Amino acid sequence: MKDYNRSKSTIYIVTIFTFFSLVISFFYLQSTADKQSKEWLYHSENEIKRAKLLQDIITNIGFGGFIHNYKNSILRKDLFALEKASAQILSARILISDYRTIYPGDNELLLKVDSVLTQYSENITLIRSLSKRGLSAEEIDEQVRVDDSSALYSIAALITSNGSIYNKMSTVSIARDAEFKYSLYSIFTLVLAVLVASFIYIMFIINKNIFQYRQMSILFDLAPLSILAVNEDGYITSANKVAIDTFELDKDHINDVNIDQLTPDSISKEHKHYRENFQQSERTVPMSQRGGQFNAQRLSGDVFPANISIATYSHDGVKEAIVVVKDISDEVKQLRNANFDALTQLPNRRSIDEFLNEAILRSKRQNTDLYVALIDIDYFKKINDKFGHSFGDAVLVDLAGYFKQSIRETDFIGRWGGEEFLLVLEDATGEGALKVCENIRELISEQSKLKGCQYTVSIGCTKYSKEADATVLFDNTDVALYLSKKNGRNRTTMM
Repeated sequence: MKDYNRSKSTIYIVTIFTFFSLVISFFYLQSTADKQSKEWLYHSENEIKRAKLLQDIITNIGFGGFIHNYKNSILRKDLFALEKASAQILSARILISDYRTIYPGDNELLLKVDSVLTQYSENITLIRSLSKRGLSAEEIDEQVRVDDSSALYSIAALITSNGSIYNKMSTVSIARDAEFKYSLYSIFTLVLAVLVASFIYIMFIINKNIFQYRQMSILFDLAPLSILAVNEDGYITSANKVAIDTFELDKDHINDVNIDQLTPDSISKEHKHYRENFQQSERTVPMSQRGGQFNAQRLSGDVFPANISIATYSHDGVKEAIVVVKDISDEVKQLRNANFDALTQLPNRRSIDEFLNEAILRSKRQNTDLYVALIDIDYFKKINDKFGHSFGDAVLVDLAGYFKQSIRETDFIGRWGGEEFLLVLEDATGEGALKVCENIRELISEQSKLKGCQYTVSIGCTKYSKEADATVLFDNTDVALYLSKKNGRNRTTMM
């Protein structure tokens, strides 16, 4: 199953990419708009300045300018007007010089205007002289007349040029506006495409997660195991039906149950400490790896054997754990039935063989002595015939109890078959092995007598020889038992 949860980082990347795309687009459009605004402002200021220069030139030339004063000085022989006209001609020529420096493209037209102004300027001196000589206005005008048609044409051309420049600026402005709109539409289309792609991808991930969530929900409900989700404080946040049934929970109040309540009372405090330490990091641990048998406890207090697996995880700082529990009561029962005698509840021959082989290996590895004893009930057939098989079964059960009372925790006793039992004594001495066998024999004799039907056992005990194998050991022990029976029963024979 693909882990779409890991695509969270991809979603973050897509989101960040989309965000930065929007930011970059915004700043690009702002930059483009600022650039166009600056260009338009530059051209506007430039053309305004040019228009002002041209206007000043025309003002100094035309009505109210030097022409007006020039004509008045001739008609009225007004020397003051003549001086004023001279000053205006000089001012106009300076403005023309400035205009030519800033806008050399209009140089040819301006030279024509300047040429005409030069002629007018030269006529100023002549007018003074003619006026002093007493010539009439008509006579003076006749001598100082200037053909200014080229200047008028040039000024008209300059005015027309200004108009065309305004038209050009308008055209450029429209083109810039169209370019800006194109950039805007392009970026909008790109950002929209990114947003749509991001939305589609995120919806894809969301749908996949929803699908997987549904899968997990179905698995959660259908799993033949108890599954519980537990928060950092140990309280159950959710549980499947098997868990509710297994632990006898109230499905409407599972959030009030702490996982520590589902552990045997004897280890509840230790379990709390272990749980708190376990949740410090994310990990998954099958408890079977720790060895031994683990038990769980139903809410009613009933303890049962279980296989337990625990996984911890965290999300946005919130820690939780998943606990999977398998009730192995039936498996333990089946395993016990396969390895224990149903009547006496002692290990059966299968378990005896397994344990004895391990004991032989330990004896060799640790260089310790190993003793094996066969115990047989004397005249057991007669007991069965006289008192019945039920009584005979009770005798076997009683014997199992006597054996357990008489042996050490490290010793092993099992039912070999019929009325025979096998005792394994590890790390023992000959005297110690004999003492255990005699204690068993005497206890059985005394206790059976107290119950009103005395019976005895014969025992054959043999020391394991490290040069021999298990078959030889059994054979020697069987011979020792045979000698005990041959020599009168109710005795122990050591070999």
